[in-house]
Amino acid sequence: MRAAPAASRKIHLEPLRIAVVTVIPTPYRDPFWRVFERNEEVELTVFYCAGGKKDRPWTVDWGQPNHACYLKGYNLAAAFGAATSLYWNPEIRKRLREKPYDGIIVAGYNHFTMLWAMWFARRKGIPYFLSSESYLQQRRSWWKPLIKDWLVRRIVSHARGNLPTGKLASEYLLHYGAHPERLCPVPNIPDVDRFQECAKTLLPQRVRLRKERGLEKPSILFVGRFIPMKGGHLLIKAFSRLTRDLDAQLIMLGDGPERTAWQKLATSEGINDRIQFPGFVSPQSIPAWFASVDLMCLPSTNETWSVVVLEALSSGLPVVITDRVGCYPNVISRAEVGEVVAAGEIGALYLGLKCQLEKEISRKEMFRLWKETRREFEYGVVASRLRGFLQQWCRFPE
Repeated sequence: MRAAPAASRKIHLEPLRIAVVTVIPTPYRDPFWRVFERNEEVELTVFYCAGGKKDRPWTVDWGQPNHACYLKGYNLAAAFGAATSLYWNPEIRKRLREKPYDGIIVAGYNHFTMLWAMWFARRKGIPYFLSSESYLQQRRSWWKPLIKDWLVRRIVSHARGNLPTGKLASEYLLHYGAHPERLCPVPNIPDVDRFQECAKTLLPQRVRLRKERGLEKPSILFVGRFIPMKGGHLLIKAFSRLTRDLDAQLIMLGDGPERTAWQKLATSEGINDRIQFPGFVSPQSIPAWFASVDLMCLPSTNETWSVVVLEALSSGLPVVITDRVGCYPNVISRAEVGEVVAAGEIGALYLGLKCQLEKEISRKEMFRLWKETRREFEYGVVASRLRGFLQQWCRFPE
């Protein structure tokens, strides 16, 4: 009996065993991993350095990966503030030895736990893949490049592959020695389909939603932590200038150490009656705010990516963001859907807000204009791309 032709033979491989070492659970990455692991060709384990951070006061009530493990360990930088972390989780040494992993995805290199995971992978001959959202234009202390340059080049060049969030992160990795053919974009993404569905459900209720929130005029929404790099003070000053031309409202959604300072600034600008500070809201409440307002603004001066921008655009809401928001080359596909302005320049921010509000693009038109871009960020599309990439470079590196 003749053997089947080589082209028709099926190769039965064991599931690809992948470990992910990351910092904390998030409402955008965890649901993605759940979609990624649905394929029988992958067996996924996600290790978290911690269950959460003080500056991220959300409740983990979204779906997590089937095999999720919270590592015991320490935040060695806890004394430097809620937003500062430097994790060391000795338990990772035991956990990574428990299975014969085919590949290890490491979320950055800023923690001792991640550095040890990469060292372990190299020592055991296991491919590791570096996930990165950094970009070259980010503002850093003068001494950091001097210390990090040698280390980052070794980490990036020794990785079997690199997983940038987008175009700016790809440029960063290539600068530090990544192989161009071994880049696989894996952006930080919300469930863009869910946000669009929520928007289409909520928009018929827009009149009621606006009334409940006290919105009677064209309204701008800021969503984020109240910290200096988010640029809330710049937005308040730009909005103050905008009110001389347009009768508008501003909603500052979130909380943080700058709250009192930003409220005082609104008072000193004489516009506190036009600004709301509702405080922190859960991720589940965000879609209703998107349906209620007319524009979303993120004036950050140092933002590696920004999930909230994708949430807004998926909801049919135009945006004004700065050129220091790392996702902008990937998501601002055309001028109609948003404005990109120079970071730190109040005049540019004012003009961007004014221009976008005056366009008055309908939600239906926004959905149409951003349709092709949105498809690039669907969980299924990104998961399929990542699975194929890992299968190629874990088992068939040559």
